[in-house]
Amino acid sequence: MKRINYGIELGRILTMIMVMVLHILQQGGILRQVSLFSFKGQTMVLLEYLCIVAVNVFALITGYVMVNGKYKPKRLLSLWLQVIFYSYVILICVYPFKHITLKNLLTLIFPTLFKEYWYFNAYLILFLFIPLINIGIKMLSKESLLKLIIFIFAILSIVGSLTKGDSLYLQGGYSPIWLMYAYIVGAYMKLHSKKGNYNKKNILVYLVLAVTMLALHDCVNLVLQVITGSSSQFWFLQRYCFPIIAVMSIYLFRFLINLSFNDNIQKVITFFSRHSFAAYLFQTNVLIYGIFLKDSFYNLSASLNTLVLFLVVIFSAVLFYIIAVFIDKLRVWGYRKVNLEDKIFNLIRWCTKGIKKRLINFLRSNF
Repeated sequence: MKRINYGIELGRILTMIMVMVLHILQQGGILRQVSLFSFKGQTMVLLEYLCIVAVNVFALITGYVMVNGKYKPKRLLSLWLQVIFYSYVILICVYPFKHITLKNLLTLIFPTLFKEYWYFNAYLILFLFIPLINIGIKMLSKESLLKLIIFIFAILSIVGSLTKGDSLYLQGGYSPIWLMYAYIVGAYMKLHSKKGNYNKKNILVYLVLAVTMLALHDCVNLVLQVITGSSSQFWFLQRYCFPIIAVMSIYLFRFLINLSFNDNIQKVITFFSRHSFAAYLFQTNVLIYGIFLKDSFYNLSASLNTLVLFLVVIFSAVLFYIIAVFIDKLRVWGYRKVNLEDKIFNLIRWCTKGIKKRLINFLRSNF
């Protein structure tokens, strides 16, 4: 029987709520409204850097789980149908009440072609290469794999952070290349790291590094604002592949994988974790993200004190997550009721069977 690491499952929940927080802070307008060098501004920026590790941790989880997992192409179909569901259902619900531009309409109808969900598109590339990556990981010794991880970190994270992020095609970490690297690190931790009694150290290092990021952010902005004469914030350090943020992600991940829970908490974690990706698809839908979420917290952040604003952000992120989970449970129930995934998968397999056979015969006869 497969043993479930409930720290990993909690990580799926936590990282997705963190993503909700990031979007509320940025797209919701809070970070544009607050003054950086006020107590409120410092609190919101610290919250930003505490949550910026979310995408990295999610990718680490993928490597940790999939390095010894069974590769199922059907999983990609399942994710794609989930993407289609949120694009089409939200379009149907919003269209009668809001004006939708032609660009937004095309994006919703063809979400993967128009890059509606960057993480899904990046994950798609990663998923295609997982069998090859796993073979390479398992062929290397522990020492060789660790040296490779350190070498890649030096190039992608350290050297990449000295540029605008595009010279190495990292796009600040919004790329399949960075997800592949995080996958490899997660796989290494699954294969070669042992559980230990150092969880307090893990969470402490994560928190100290978050405060360090805040201090660096302040220093960079102080210098640049003096030079440029602008009061706007500069977010040069805000990238998933920035070295300190990458290390923060690993320490938070180590904290999560060493957690244990009683049976009741395990049931609650299981109830929510299986639908975590739905929260991302729901909140970052072009209509929800671009119309309803845009600057929706801007005026509110000016009128609330720091503590209340902090609680409002956390509560709103959790609310986004819970709503998405229950919507996704309805989606899963409906798909299972009509056996949709199996029908589409069998149809695709039937359509490609003849093409695959002809391609193999062509390659054998010509090469």
